Amino acid sequence: MREGPELERHPGAYAPDFAAEPAYPVTDVLLALPDARGLSSIGQRLDTLSTKAEANYGRDFGAMVFKTDVEWGSDGYGRLFEARSQLEAHPFDGQVTVTLTPAVTDEQAAALRANLDRIAGPTRVYVADSDAE
Repeated sequence: MREGPELERHPGAYAPDFAAEPAYPVTDVLLALPDARGLSSIGQRLDTLSTKAEANYGRDFGAMVFKTDVEWGSDGYGRLFEARSQLEAHPFDGQVTVTLTPAVTDEQAAALRANLDRIAGPTRVYVADSDAE
């Protein structure tokens, strides 16, 4: 039996693979949102990669993250992997904040923290109190 929430993909929602090595739960959301992508020092390059993905595979990074599964070897995976690597290798000009709720598992927390460590900019982790409403 698993502890904590179990995430399943639903259209329009994001269900990251926390067990992947490495996991990209934060990086993927930053790539999916054009305004967040623009905070990267290479935001224009990331926008171009997203546009190319849409032209070649019929889905941009937003659709890849929020609407469809993009697994290793699937159409568009290479473009998304390149963008992940590029975003994490260049300065990020906005602060990324993650809140860990009491329901988060150790695996999920470790994956989120490891992903934040790869972001080249200010990051912050809040841990929500289990007694908070």
